[in-house]
Amino acid sequence: MKIKRVLMEHKVLVSAIIVLMIGILVAIMPTRVSVSREKVTKIEIRSGYTGQCVEITSPEKIDKIIDNLNGAKVKKAGWSLFRLGYGYRITFYSGNSELGGRWGSFIVNDTDLIRNDPFFYVLEKEKIDTSFFERILNNPWEG
Repeated sequence: MKIKRVLMEHKVLVSAIIVLMIGILVAIMPTRVSVSREKVTKIEIRSGYTGQCVEITSPEKIDKIIDNLNGAKVKKAGWSLFRLGYGYRITFYSGNSELGGRWGSFIVNDTDLIRNDPFFYVLEKEKIDTSFFERILNNPWEG
């Protein structure tokens, strides 16, 4: 009876360790930013520095923004919960509805730092051209 109890405790412990290890691996594995170009009809960029907001509907500008972001390899860098402030909030729309999914809306805090709650992500190689966002916000007709 005592042997069965000890074996059961070991099984529970081993199972908990395996689940913990899988969770850690998932948390540290790199991923890629991925926005489906075909579905995007509008992008909203809001500056956390000035409060300015602009809606982009030009297919050329939408393509440039998506090209700037898509495929960027990111790695989780920590928790973003309860952190205030942001650089640029990027929101993708399909028709009048916000595009769902993991990368439907997120924050670009710097050329190599993205916030997509509940995590911060650091870009591994590529950098995001935040000056392009600033140019669009300052003069949406030129970009």
